[in-house]
Amino acid sequence: MSYIDSSAAAKVPLKRSPKAVLLALADRAAKETAQCWPSIRRVAKETGLGERTVSRHLAALERMGLISRDRRTRKNGSRTTDLITLHVRHLAGNGTTRTQTYTHSAESETYHQTHSHGAYQGLANLYRRALRMRPLHDHQKQAISRLREALRSGSRRPMLQAPTGSGKTQIAAAIVEMARDKGNRAVFTVPAKELIDQTVKRFYAEGIRDVGVIQADHHMTDCSKPVQIASVQTLQRRLLPEADIVIVDEAHRSFAFMEEWMTKDEWLDVPFIGLSATPWTKGLGRLYDRLIIAATTEQLIDQGYLSPFKVFAPTHPDLTGVRTVAGDFHESDLAKAMNKRTLTADIVSTWIEKGRGRPTLCFAVDRVHAKTIQQQFEACGVRCGYLDAQSTGRERDDARKALASGDAEVICNVGVLTTGVDWDVRCIILARPTKSEILFTQIVGRGLRTAEGKDHCLILDHSDSTLRLGFVTDIHHDRLDGGKLGHEGETKPKDKAKPRECEKCHYVRQPGLSHCPSCGFVPEAVCNVKTEDGELAELDPKKVNAAADWPEKVAFVGQLRAYALLTKKTESWVAWRYRDKYGVWPNHPKVKYVRPAAGISPEVRAWITSRNIRHAKTAVA
Repeated sequence: MSYIDSSAAAKVPLKRSPKAVLLALADRAAKETAQCWPSIRRVAKETGLGERTVSRHLAALERMGLISRDRRTRKNGSRTTDLITLHVRHLAGNGTTRTQTYTHSAESETYHQTHSHGAYQGLANLYRRALRMRPLHDHQKQAISRLREALRSGSRRPMLQAPTGSGKTQIAAAIVEMARDKGNRAVFTVPAKELIDQTVKRFYAEGIRDVGVIQADHHMTDCSKPVQIASVQTLQRRLLPEADIVIVDEAHRSFAFMEEWMTKDEWLDVPFIGLSATPWTKGLGRLYDRLIIAATTEQLIDQGYLSPFKVFAPTHPDLTGVRTVAGDFHESDLAKAMNKRTLTADIVSTWIEKGRGRPTLCFAVDRVHAKTIQQQFEACGVRCGYLDAQSTGRERDDARKALASGDAEVICNVGVLTTGVDWDVRCIILARPTKSEILFTQIVGRGLRTAEGKDHCLILDHSDSTLRLGFVTDIHHDRLDGGKLGHEGETKPKDKAKPRECEKCHYVRQPGLSHCPSCGFVPEAVCNVKTEDGELAELDPKKVNAAADWPEKVAFVGQLRAYALLTKKTESWVAWRYRDKYGVWPNHPKVKYVRPAAGISPEVRAWITSRNIRHAKTAVA
């Protein structure tokens, strides 16, 4: 079903309930001929909506097939009476389609209504749909279709992956709307308080207004509302609300409370739908049972839903001695390595040269680092703002408005603008190195939303993250991590070639290109092999193999014994095969008592086969 584009509808507060509004619209429509919709001014006055909005709604309802009209003539003796009938289709509480009919007699000026079970709830749902502002895109419709299919097949913990800027909240609103059509209650959880009001605004824009909030002493707190938007931090300190479906936003962020909630016996049959652009957290597969990929970043860029991007790597920080903790750089070590005057000065000079005039977000390591960069920008006459975890919601909103109006050209931040940012951002400064694909993808995603006049997003990578991890379009996982090293028989996918940096302009290009797309520079092949005088000597394979590491030998002899056990070979055969490879007998204690391995690798099996063929040919000869 297509939705209408009616931006004015969501901006004007309703003076009457959706049920009353739709009944009034249907009433006026039923009293008119099939050629036009009359009494627009009166309907607008009664409903509190603008005349143009009412006109669009009536026409859209008819186009959507939710209402239809027919005109027929009834003979009453010698007289004829024109009957105009309005049919309103809606979903009843049990999911079946019912029709409510309004009949108008032009002769008697009477209005008759045929009631059906669940009609009022269906009419309210119908009008809520009519207030939808934006149509769903193909990838959003496909995501919802796959999600419904997963739920029908028995999945109760599906994870929906959709790139940053693909409209995850709009998808969530459509899911909530479908739940409300069935009379179900929904809970939408967010990991940070900053996302509460933003989600409320998004839901209101999509026509979902029966909303309550669970977050501290929020002014919209109302547990009676069928849709609750809740912060995880507040939920864990209160009684859990009733819900027939739970949607978990930014589901890649792990909370012990959420894991406990999702695994409680009384909640096992309630669907928990995870939403994330980066559902790659280790162990996420233990909580969610299916991954549904709406679309990839590359696909949405190709289709025009996300902005293309260009990457430049002007500087390369020296991260020698920076420790790795929990899979990413140690923050304290990283701050010392990055907060150097030469690096921060280069950040400013590069932006002035390549990025000025583009609304910019700068991602720093810590507060001191971010403040230093801000001071460097301001010293050069660049209007620069600052945000961190201690910034209030008003300060964050002021920063958004300042960036949009041009009062601020750059906003430096520390880890607070990685999620829930739908600003018009056209340049990203990566001043925070990372090994995390999740953090890297979330940061770059802040600049990939499309906007009027935006041809691409400029990424100034002062962290080497692109060269380290690849482009965000190359980062893709088709399964959830189950917290294990892998299943037997699985092979680790080959690493893709990493992007290359142009030696002349520092543009980061795709691997395999012979020239720089930015400046046209063609690098010359350089031989880095050093030569020294000397004599060539023959290498004996047996001597080389004899020098192999002990772990390799232990693994090899274990697989030989496993093969011998399967094929009923003797220990003598194992000894000869070992001597064939390493030139010595397996008499060393480290290999002499090795037990048969659990499996045989393809490499060892191929080596045994080659030796069997060679011995067979030798025997024939």
